[in-house]
Formats: sequence, structure tokens, C-alpha cells
Amino acid sequence: MKPEIEFFRIISIFGITWFHSGVTAGKDIAYGGLIFFTIVSVYFSATSKRDHRVFERIERLIIPCVIWSIFYGLFSLILKDHIFPENYNTISKILATPAIHLWFLPFIFIVTITIDRFRFLLLAEWFQIIIGASAVISKKYPPSKKVVLFTPLKGACVIPSF
Repeated sequence: MKPEIEFFRIISIFGITWFHSGVTAGKDIAYGGLIFFTIVSVYFSATSKRDHRVFERIERLIIPCVIWSIFYGLFSLILKDHIFPENYNTISKILATPAIHLWFLPFIFIVTITIDRFRFLLLAEWFQIIIGASAVISKKYPPSKKVVLFTPLKGACVIPSF
């Protein structure tokens, strides 16, 4: 991989670690690490010349997620007498795992296999025009209120709209 990409990946790792540390100073900037990882994953998936098999994605993303979920689940079971937070529904248990910060692995798995299947659309000029127009429209008419996300482990998290 290119050194400049590696540099930004390292910075992003620090950002994500900072975000999850609980320190509020610079939290909005630290959140940029997640955005960078998502953009890089989508970019490399969309521009890859290889035909990725679903099993390859499972091997790289889902198996580590399952292994860490078992680790965190056992840890939570020992310390808290339950594996998942009590307010998790079935979908949250599958997608967020016992440790909320692992949510990215199933998420990026779904994103990359979707891109793998529909890559031909990404190359179509008409699709690129629609995406560009959508970006302009969403910038011109952003949500008027703050977005409130519920995180099962920490309660409500308010993210200002831009």
C-alpha cells in the first residue's frame, strides 16, 4: 500500500482510539478516523481489479469479528453476568456484537460485498451523475435539526448536522 495511505491509516487508528477513550476534547475530530476508514474501504473495494469472493470477505472481516465477540462476550459474562447489554434487540446483537466498537466489521462486510456485486454501476456515467447530484442536493438541503443516535452502552449521542 502507498505510504501516504498508511500514514493516514495510522492517524485514523489514533483518532478512533481517542474517540472510544471517553475523552471529550477533540472527539469530533477523532471521529474522522472512522470516516477515513469507510472511505478507503469503499474506494479500494470499488476500484479493485480482483474479483473478491464472499468467503474472502468473511475470512478477513467476519471471522475476526466472531473471535473478538467471543472474547468480549466471555469478558462481559464474567464481569457483568450477561453477554449483551439488556437493551439490545436481536439485530443489535448480530450487527453490534457484545462490544459496540466491533460494529464496523459487519458493517464494512455488508458494504464491500454490496460493492463487489454492483461495481458495474459505479463505473456507469449516469450513476456517477446521480451520486454527484445527490451530494450537491444533500449539501444544499441538510437536515435542519441535530441528529440523535442511540448507542446502547452510553445512551444518546447528539451529532450536529453540517
